[in-house]
Amino acid sequence: KLVRPWMDNRSASAEWERQRDHETYMHDHHEHPTDDFVDTTGAAKRYFQQHKTQILRNLSGEYTHEEGDFEWYKDWEEWARRQWEQQQQQTYQQQQQQQQQTYQRQRPKQQQKPKSKPEYQWDFNPNDPYSV
Repeated sequence: KLVRPWMDNRSASAEWERQRDHETYMHDHHEHPTDDFVDTTGAAKRYFQQHKTQILRNLSGEYTHEEGDFEWYKDWEEWARRQWEQQQQQTYQQQQQQQQQTYQRQRPKQQQKPKSKPEYQWDFNPNDPYSV
């Protein structure tokens, strides 16, 4: 009975603090509802001011990039496709080798005939009745 009111008071105070922090956060971010980025230090604004002409020229499309082409994704796709094909080919070859090895191991066992007892060699011709 003594602890319950104290715990309720503590949780209510914590909830009130969370609500206050949330309201402050929402108030700060309500000023910039469409911005995904808030420049709290001003560093981004300073950078933009220093490089404004170059940034606007790049965004307008006036500036063309001269360092290589931008077809890197197509190059990467081609490389990835070759890697995948090579991997598939290696896997296929490994499977073929394993099947050959398994077949070769089983084949001699199949070819081996059970050794029958050698026929007895008579000292006479068993087919000639007069040789006895």
